Amino acid sequence: MAAASSYPLKAWLALAAVCVIWGTTYLANKVGVSEVPPLLFSALRQIIAGLLILSWFLLRGAVPWKDKAYFRFQAGIGFFMLSIGNGLSLVALRYLESGISALFSAALPLLIVVLNVLMRSDDKPTRNGILGIVLGMSGIAYMSWDELRITADSHYVWGLLFLLIAMTGWAYGSLISKTKTWTYPVLLNAGVQMLAGGCLTLIISGPLEDWSTARWTPEVSWAMVYLVIMGSLIAYTAYMYSLAHMPATIVSIYSYINPLIALVVGWAILDERLDSQVGIASLLILGGVYLVNRDYLKKRKRVRIP
Repeated sequence: MAAASSYPLKAWLALAAVCVIWGTTYLANKVGVSEVPPLLFSALRQIIAGLLILSWFLLRGAVPWKDKAYFRFQAGIGFFMLSIGNGLSLVALRYLESGISALFSAALPLLIVVLNVLMRSDDKPTRNGILGIVLGMSGIAYMSWDELRITADSHYVWGLLFLLIAMTGWAYGSLISKTKTWTYPVLLNAGVQMLAGGCLTLIISGPLEDWSTARWTPEVSWAMVYLVIMGSLIAYTAYMYSLAHMPATIVSIYSYINPLIALVVGWAILDERLDSQVGIASLLILGGVYLVNRDYLKKRKRVRIP
């Protein structure tokens, strides 16, 4: 592997942009769902971003209209990752602070490992992997202990439940997305997923949410613009650029930095919680994610040895 200093400066700047932008989207989403029903807000963001991406491919004549299997597959991914994953994570933000939501979402790799074991009985985690899962779950339990002791009807509990379902949908979508490969650009896949997932979320939102309660204040409107342009378009493009020029092991550090940025931004702008309990929980969760990722990478290296 090349030395870290040998990677292009632009790749490092792109990765830095991913860390910062995706770390602030939790705050923008929190601002949005404070005035607009969460499923509606998620649907509109995905539809707008998807239309922008697909319009670019449409102008170039690069949309494979005849490949119906491709569109069905990408629509399914969009349902699990965006309708369930993104949509319900915004519902959870009605009950959780943005920084805490980001911290819990950092445990997503742990959930992916658990689902992968359930779906593939031959892929068992090692002792370090199990330790990482236990460590990460301990961080979540420690962070939630005071609230979970109060009452089962606590808003905090509902937030955790919605976030868990959202993370499960995102993790499952991530896993099944690896079951098929396509020759089309990854950005096109994202555009189809965003448009399909957004439309499905809008359909689900219709009977469940009261759209008349939406208040498109200047803050909410700017949050939407920020999420579409910075979160869905620029950050995703930057992610793909850094991934093309650096190993995935280096690019993956964004998953450790995002929650920390979200915690600080939420504390600085929305006066959200940032205390010793949050700090200890952060160390436990991120430490668990690190152990699981290291365990996974070690197994991949052993498999590649001829």
